[in-house]
Amino acid sequence: MKNEEFIEKQISLFKEKRKDYQAYAELIKEILSKLLKQKNLYGIVQARAKTVASFTEKIFRKGHLYANPIEDMTDLCGARIILDSMADVQKVCRVIEENFIISIEDSEDKLERLGVSEFGYLSNHYIISLKKDNPFLVGFKIPEHFYHFLIEIQVRTLLQHAWAQVQHDTIYKGDFTVPKDLERKSYRIAAVLEDTDHDFQELINEMINFQENYGAYLSKEQLDKELEKMTIVYQADPTNLSSVIRYANLLRYIEDWDTMIEILSKVVDQNSSIVFRELGLALCKKYEPESEEYQKGINYLKKAITIDPQDSDAYCILGGRWKDKDPEKALDYYRKAAEIDPSNPYAVTNYLVLEIKRQKSLSFVSLLYSTITKTLEKCQNQIHHKINLPWAFFDIGLLYLLMGENEKAYESYLNGIRYSSESWMVLTTLETLALLNDVQDALPDLSSIEDLLTIGVIYKFHHQESREDFLSSPSLSIEPPVVIIAGSTRSSTEKGITIFQEKIIEAFSNFNGTVVSGGTTDGVCGIVGELQEKYPKNLVTIGFVPEKLPDGAKIDTRYSKINKIKGSNFSPKQVIAYWKAILLNSIEPAKVHLIGYSGGNISGFEYRFALLLGAKVGLIEESGRMARKVLKNEDWNTSLMNGKKDSMLSQVVSLTNSEKEIKDFIEK
Repeated sequence: MKNEEFIEKQISLFKEKRKDYQAYAELIKEILSKLLKQKNLYGIVQARAKTVASFTEKIFRKGHLYANPIEDMTDLCGARIILDSMADVQKVCRVIEENFIISIEDSEDKLERLGVSEFGYLSNHYIISLKKDNPFLVGFKIPEHFYHFLIEIQVRTLLQHAWAQVQHDTIYKGDFTVPKDLERKSYRIAAVLEDTDHDFQELINEMINFQENYGAYLSKEQLDKELEKMTIVYQADPTNLSSVIRYANLLRYIEDWDTMIEILSKVVDQNSSIVFRELGLALCKKYEPESEEYQKGINYLKKAITIDPQDSDAYCILGGRWKDKDPEKALDYYRKAAEIDPSNPYAVTNYLVLEIKRQKSLSFVSLLYSTITKTLEKCQNQIHHKINLPWAFFDIGLLYLLMGENEKAYESYLNGIRYSSESWMVLTTLETLALLNDVQDALPDLSSIEDLLTIGVIYKFHHQESREDFLSSPSLSIEPPVVIIAGSTRSSTEKGITIFQEKIIEAFSNFNGTVVSGGTTDGVCGIVGELQEKYPKNLVTIGFVPEKLPDGAKIDTRYSKINKIKGSNFSPKQVIAYWKAILLNSIEPAKVHLIGYSGGNISGFEYRFALLLGAKVGLIEESGRMARKVLKNEDWNTSLMNGKKDSMLSQVVSLTNSEKEIKDFIEK
């Protein structure tokens, strides 16, 4: 009897107070909606007071747990925020934690509570109350007793919400025991939805990356059309935040800082972290560091971080502002950016370089293998979509260099030069590598990669200052005309190499000049030794070999000269060394011929580097392997991205194993 009286009394009390809880729920909904808008987050916000029926049912089930249910229950009022992605869930959770008093013992992350072999009801639950001293609440009419109310806030993705609605209310709130097979089925569905949530997040991340590099994948004509369209869209509604940000992204790509500043300044009152970040960038790009406008840009960047502490790009921009003036401060910004987004190439590569410079050591790099792997994946994804070029190639090159995967580093830097549209892109990369000079002993290929970039900036962009410095270096004497013979060193396994040897010896019968090759007795390198022996008066043959030959390799003593390059294995270092020698003798690449037969990765680099410099490249297609691959790779032998022709790139010629074709090619 006493129990029934207790229940009736509690129900009566709740009925009296429920109007207050309804008003409190509406207030919380209004506060949450305003918070989300301020943080540029979009979601569904719901709030309600517990129904009398639900309260009554809970009293019957769990009334014995509460001495005073009205005071002790934490879910008499509830709110729910439903968002598109897991990343948005994390952002909203931070907003809640920053703006409300959290009852830690009553709040929980359902995902964190799951065992390693479990799937289930996934969402974040907070029991909160209002903070009296929260400046955000200024302007809201809040009765004093509302500060003592609690409310349960659930933060979910759309998929988490779907599972909760369809399964949780049925399975966990029913008055019956759920059969095991149905329970297992619900867990399987939850597991699929959890995977799908992660897949959605990956897709969203890739789309954001794509949008942020909006102009990078457009040709000049497409970009001009898009700018024209967005100008009209902007003029139709200059306060539409989405349109303004999209327009600003395009303007950033063409470095129109004036227009960026103009359009973004008009929407600063919308308190968007993206607006503050992009406006800060534009001001810092346009004005000198000593100016008031530059400092204003710095302040906007800091404000962007205040609004969104997880904006890794804002930290990166601030790092860039301090990189030359205060490397320690820049390092702190890059470190924070990398912690927020371990796959952000700009953050990770700058952090690595500055930390290496600070420590004068590479010892810590191996500890960041997971971060480097994520960054490589991000860069490769950018390359796949042809965005953030050439930087994605340069970033990959640096990461491979630091990890000791030097062949991949050379190939990536070569591609970076290939996709650079202006000289400053290559020069900036050289400046970054210069910061690693203190650890040059640990990076034996560093100076060779610097030579690669220097040669690229001189001969692709005709950079006069670099050319003057470069041509002042001492060099091995080489006389034109020059033919490079490159490719396979597999004498015993390459089909047709014997025929190639016969044809090339016949083709060189009237040639007078220099022949450059690998300097050993193997494969095509040995054929050059044969040429020297056959035509001693007509030819000067120069071999480029590593200082320490790998096991099984032998110097071909028939060569006129052997030039030893520091190192203990064959690599692109020898290729860069012979091109450096050729160019230091003032021989223009367009007057150099390269004949390629088959070959592996180093030969592939050799063929592509010659193509990039504008040399005449003839490859024996029937020899297969890398010769055929380069011939079939349209990206290298015809065009850059968006079908844009590369004026420096000569058309590769497909040769047959024929004396006449080879002879005509070298005499052309």
